[in-house]
Amino acid sequence: MQFYIFCQTGYDFSRVTTKLKTLGIRATLHEAALQSVSSLRRARIDVALIIGDDRTIATTVKFLRPSHLDAIIVCAFDKENSVNLIIPEEANDYVTKEAFLDDSFTLKAQTWLELTRLRVAEAIELADGKNAFGVKVWDRRVRFKIQNEQSLELIWEYFLNDRRFEQIKHAASWVQVCYTICAKLLNEKIVPIVVFEENDDYFFLTITNIDDDVAPTFYDDLIEYSGVEKLRFVGHIYKKSKGVISIHLRKKITLVQDKPKTTHVKLYPSTGLQIDKATDYIKECGICADDLRELRELELELKESLEAIEENSKKALIYADFFAGYAAAIGHLLEFEELQKAIDSLACALATGAECAAYDKAIYFAETVREDLSLWLNHVFILQDAQNIHYLDASLMGSCDYIKALIGGEHIDVNTELELF
Repeated sequence: MQFYIFCQTGYDFSRVTTKLKTLGIRATLHEAALQSVSSLRRARIDVALIIGDDRTIATTVKFLRPSHLDAIIVCAFDKENSVNLIIPEEANDYVTKEAFLDDSFTLKAQTWLELTRLRVAEAIELADGKNAFGVKVWDRRVRFKIQNEQSLELIWEYFLNDRRFEQIKHAASWVQVCYTICAKLLNEKIVPIVVFEENDDYFFLTITNIDDDVAPTFYDDLIEYSGVEKLRFVGHIYKKSKGVISIHLRKKITLVQDKPKTTHVKLYPSTGLQIDKATDYIKECGICADDLRELRELELELKESLEAIEENSKKALIYADFFAGYAAAIGHLLEFEELQKAIDSLACALATGAECAAYDKAIYFAETVREDLSLWLNHVFILQDAQNIHYLDASLMGSCDYIKALIGGEHIDVNTELELF
């Protein structure tokens, strides 16, 4: 393991090196100066411990992170306690001077050591810039080989120490779903490999190395067991042919593209004239399971049709058929005329749109709309816990306009955060 200590000239770091030696770690000492740090742009760094005052730490972290995306960066503040610390958001963890005096530093260092042993953390340039599901991702990934419960727990440590996820809603639920699925796989004597990837819009945890001789319902059972379909902003997709399941988490969506034409994403008001609870609606309209069978069958057909498809143009036609069928099925229900029109217009756009640079993004957002519809179906008709049966209408109509603009290659002016429910 390549463990680097960055500190200011004249700092006494003997306690640190002594504790690291007890763990069998020989650290490389380096001056925390920009000119000095810049010489390490191509060096492998697994753990970087930066010791100093707030300014030194902030400057070094900011300079080091872009060239060492997968390194565990730890801030070691030259202070006695953690009061009023300014911790850079690019850092993974921090300690204070008092930690060097007791066993807490050794325990933390053991965690960093185990993480570096577990993950294959290196920049990997993907051949086509896409992940296992044909979605474009950044040219790096972090892999975790889950051999037992102890290594599974270190996934929690990794993301808890990444301060970016403190600001993202539902990040803990996203990791929990992955944890639950991997724990289930371990019980089935399957050793999964988890791949962490991201792009401009999503974080991905892709679970691979699943046996190809599992039962036909194995993947659906895993998804149901994980509870992911009940979560907002956390989605999933799987491919039986490749033995992979991906759990994705949305980032904040603020996408602007330079195109000659401009369209403004319209913010729709709620389409319901009054707030109707799901329980009252079901009681009044007499909806039963038979009325919803067609919607459920459409979802199953979509998953099966997408299983072996890679080309975006073919995916678009499959989603177009799904949304057209969904719109027709909703037409049999009362009070959802506006929702039906929005879904039908999205189906037309996907069926007639030409291949464009943002097509893969449009396809992926189409999947999030599908997930939102699935949640809507559950909360209104199955669980019947929705306080307003029209809660999805305004958001979904705005989302449909957004996807149509992407397909049309238009410049998208979004002055507020686009929220897909």
